[in-house]
Amino acid sequence: MSKLNDGQQAAVNHVSGAMLVLAGPGSGKTTVIVSRVLNLIKEHNIDGSNILVITFTKAATEEMKQRFSRLAQLSPTRQEHNDWRRDVCFSTFHALFYRILNASRVGSQTILAEGERMDAVRAILSELALSSGSSINTDDETCQLAANEISRVKNELIELQYYNSPNFAGEDFVRVYHAYEEYKANNNAMDFDDMLQKCYELLTHSPQALTYWQNKYTHIMIDEFQDINQAQYNVVKLLSNDGKNLFVVGDDDQSIYRFRGSRPEFLLRFPHDFPDTACVTLTTNYRSTEPIIDFCNRVISQNNTRYSKTMIGTGRTGKAPFFTLCDDVNAEAQFTARQVRRLIGKHCSPDDIAVIYRVNRQSRAIADAFMNSNIPYMIKDVFPSVYEHWIALDIYAYLKLSYDTSSNECLKRIINKPGRYISNLLITSALKGNGSLLKKLARQERLQAWQLARLEKLSKDLAMLARLEPWQAIRYLRGNVGYDGYINKISAYRHISPVGLFEVLDELQEAAKNFGTTREFAEHMQNAVMAAKEQKHKFVNDKPAVLLSTMHSAKGLEFDTVFIIGATEGSIPHEKSTTEQEIEEERRLFYVGLTRAKSHLVITSVKNRYEAKATPTRFLRGVIDTGEDAQLARERVTNKITGFRRVNIMTFMNHDAHES
Repeated sequence: MSKLNDGQQAAVNHVSGAMLVLAGPGSGKTTVIVSRVLNLIKEHNIDGSNILVITFTKAATEEMKQRFSRLAQLSPTRQEHNDWRRDVCFSTFHALFYRILNASRVGSQTILAEGERMDAVRAILSELALSSGSSINTDDETCQLAANEISRVKNELIELQYYNSPNFAGEDFVRVYHAYEEYKANNNAMDFDDMLQKCYELLTHSPQALTYWQNKYTHIMIDEFQDINQAQYNVVKLLSNDGKNLFVVGDDDQSIYRFRGSRPEFLLRFPHDFPDTACVTLTTNYRSTEPIIDFCNRVISQNNTRYSKTMIGTGRTGKAPFFTLCDDVNAEAQFTARQVRRLIGKHCSPDDIAVIYRVNRQSRAIADAFMNSNIPYMIKDVFPSVYEHWIALDIYAYLKLSYDTSSNECLKRIINKPGRYISNLLITSALKGNGSLLKKLARQERLQAWQLARLEKLSKDLAMLARLEPWQAIRYLRGNVGYDGYINKISAYRHISPVGLFEVLDELQEAAKNFGTTREFAEHMQNAVMAAKEQKHKFVNDKPAVLLSTMHSAKGLEFDTVFIIGATEGSIPHEKSTTEQEIEEERRLFYVGLTRAKSHLVITSVKNRYEAKATPTRFLRGVIDTGEDAQLARERVTNKITGFRRVNIMTFMNHDAHES
């Protein structure tokens, strides 16, 4: 964009007082921010050192600095503007808080890196499991949940006594929280949440410090304001002297981090909190084609808690979005792989393509299909794959034992899953010497008759698993062996819903349908875990790759072609989301995924999900026809329904991906 539109120009020209800029997807918000900084300096003689621009990530900060630097170089007086570039402060929230604390000699503690923080939480969970005899796991997912909840308590300024943990028994979470605080105190350390909390306390209790920073930054600008949490909001109100010259840019329709404490209400109530706020809405989307923009408008307009706005395009024509129903998640993955392979064959670069889904475990089927098709891919989220989940490790242990009963490590893992009441003392005694643990346990003198009966049943169950196809074996494990009952039991103990855990089991059972024997599937699981660990330690930068990403992690990105998979009830919206607020956030998540597409948008759903009949997401109701007749025969030609295109998939994919 070489020329600003009317809305952008109005935002750039704003000088004094609070301003709210509603910036929809692809509306050029970064251009507005850096242009306003330059305008304040050049046209209004504001000292660059008095301007503060806050973003949420280091990457966004660096991009903002570079964009401003390039813009300043276009000025006739280049040397003067070089000084501007040095003086303007582009910062993340955390970097700003650290700077404020250091200036007052408050932030002298060691700052815990994310890895150190997670190691501390893992150690605390392990100790809690040992000391209390609870069934708390210490896998990456459980540790991340605990860390997220600790952050939420602090960022939302919740008193611990009033916090209800959705993932842990109340007393367990309180123990974890206090143990983590004690760990930091003993190591003279603090984390990023502490920096925010301490900064808020400093500015609240030290008038001298508050006055200094208010005078230091007379013009404050905040990007992605919809991502702000309660504690950050309170600090911003203090720093800006209750909104004096506070300029915020955001989009309530892209507020998707409620689990971190972010809510669209902060944007919605901004004009109320800061009277006489000037408002500008940037409605021109420079990213996407008209059909994609029109479709996205139809989806998000169904939300009630939002500013009313409609995005418009620049007249760029293109193919309407495409929707199709697949039989199940494996067929959906194979469909996606075929179309991606065809696009690449049409000279579309892999890194111009993204596959986006609701939760990380949905990447399993796509990753498997891409590996089989030799399609280069990169999973954006550094998060455990479904095969790394502790439940998957349990299933792997059972499957391996079905063809190798000498695997003592596998037996130790599942001996009491479900409860067979074989004590650690019995196991330790039986492990002395060589041989099969299962056989040696059966010969233990201290073994009760009922315990022996359970071990004999386990042997029979393992023999049965060996005779079944992998997906049938997992179903047998869940029902006949009682693994589902075990999941229900530990979920009840932890006072959490078992829904997410059963999803892992469902996903594994679905994955197993692609393999003929338990050995084949077990070896695939092991190989997938190895591949996932390798990918975490290196980023594929030597060749273009298709990006696989959750909707959360795709925010801020854009691609020529986007596949939204799993647009199915139970996946999006997620079945855990039940309240009106949660459903609206799920729709915003869907909207974020859709608006990543520049030229082509493909949405897929399934008829059967985990052996049960499935229906397309409610977010498409009233927008398109999602019935089975939407799955067109190969020879059918274009058919438009309320702006959505159902076309022969061969025709669609043979169209050059780069054609407007």
